[in-house]
Amino acid sequence: MTTFHNPIGNHYITFHTHNIYKFNLVLNYVINIMHYSFIR
Repeated sequence: MTTFHNPIGNHYITFHTHNIYKFNLVLNYVINIMHYSFIR
């Protein structure tokens, strides 16, 4: 639990979750494009 008292550890945790969030957005975007291309 020392990472929560460490500003560098906190920054790393927030950066990691932000990367996961961006990855999920890109993944949803690609899945939507594939879905629409399969419909046509």
